[in-house]
Amino acid sequence: MSILTATDPRPSGCVAFSISTDAAVFVHVKGRVDIDHEITKATKKLDKTKLGIEKQLKILSDESYKEKVSKEVQQAEESRLKDLETQRKALEETITQFEALTDKL
Repeated sequence: MSILTATDPRPSGCVAFSISTDAAVFVHVKGRVDIDHEITKATKKLDKTKLGIEKQLKILSDESYKEKVSKEVQQAEESRLKDLETQRKALEETITQFEALTDKL
């Protein structure tokens, strides 16, 4: 394990996983995983996540929903939407990182 500073270059053959606003973990995957398979898998998860986001947006934009459902339930649905949006962003970043590794092969 190596600890890098923010100015150190990104290690080659690695994908990054953000664990906080101040830290990320770089995992060496090149030559260890089937990158095309991982892209396909992440793309399927991304598609499912996008459908979830669309569903949440539809629910939250329905005026009758807002009238019928308690504030607590509305907040839970808004939280779910934020979680899905965070997951979407992470999956998009993962796909981009894997695609960059295929360009270097």
